[in-house]
Amino acid sequence: MKFLSKEENVLVDFEQWVYDNNFLSQLGNNTYDFFVSFNFHSLYTEKDLEDFILNLYQEKHVDINKERVTWIVSRMVDGSHDLITGCAEISQLRSFEKGNEYIPILYVGYDSEIEDINYRYSNLAEEEQTKKKKLLELYKEEILKLSIKFLDTIIE
Repeated sequence: MKFLSKEENVLVDFEQWVYDNNFLSQLGNNTYDFFVSFNFHSLYTEKDLEDFILNLYQEKHVDINKERVTWIVSRMVDGSHDLITGCAEISQLRSFEKGNEYIPILYVGYDSEIEDINYRYSNLAEEEQTKKKKLLELYKEEILKLSIKFLDTIIE
C-alpha cells in the first residue's frame, strides 16, 4: 500500500523484501515468473510493478479500495499515520460516488470541519492559534475513536 499510495519511494525496500522473504516459491507460476525476470532498475519499473499489483487485486477479486481504507485506518489507530491527513484521505475515498458507502460519513464531516478551522484560524493572533490547536486536538480524539470503532467493523 505504501507503494501504491506513492507515500514514499519504497521500490528499493520492496526489491529487498521480495528476495529476503523468500515468498516467491509460494506464489503461482505467473507471479513467480514475473518477479524472477523483473528488472527493478528499469525506467518503467514503478509503472510495471503498479500494473502488476493492481492486476493481482483484480485477479483475486479483492477490493483494493477496501484494502487501502483498512491500511489507512489501521495506521491511524496505531499512530503511524497522522489522524487529520488520514481523515482527509478516507473522506476522499468516501466521496464522489466511488462505491465506498461503508465508510462512515463522519470522516467527510470531520474533514470539512478541520478544513474550515484551518481556514478560519489561518491569519489570527497567537492566542487564537492556541484555540485552533485545542479544536484540532479535540477533533483528533474524535477521529481516533471513530477509527477504532470503524476498524473493528471492517476487519470482521
